[in-house]
Amino acid sequence: MKWEKFQATDICLDMGGGKNPGESPICIVEKIVTKPEEKLKLDEKTKKLIGPWLIEGEDWGFTLYNDGTASSINSTTLIYQKWSIKNEKLCLTARSIGNHNQSVSEECLNYRVTGKDGKAKLNIGNGNIKTTYNRT
Repeated sequence: MKWEKFQATDICLDMGGGKNPGESPICIVEKIVTKPEEKLKLDEKTKKLIGPWLIEGEDWGFTLYNDGTASSINSTTLIYQKWSIKNEKLCLTARSIGNHNQSVSEECLNYRVTGKDGKAKLNIGNGNIKTTYNRT
């Protein structure tokens, strides 16, 4: 068990005050594993995605890291975990926590980065539904 503790990240969440038998908090142990064959190939287009992004006009979003992991910015109910490029689409994997339920999903969306550095914008979406993020 000590070895597993080093291998996993303990995330203990009190899901609305719920307790397991014995008054223990509800705990979720998670570990994100990136297999060597899954490592990102960072071309010039992909490198522009690395970094923090906030939804335009909002104070929440996500950060994309060069190892394929992701994290949420100012969000406790949508936990971004990893990202990749598949078939020229940006795929984001996130865990949604709410109403005592959890789900993990991957969403692959068309994307385009415009501008440079601090003025860069990331547009993602499918069809008529599009969201703009600003580099922070």
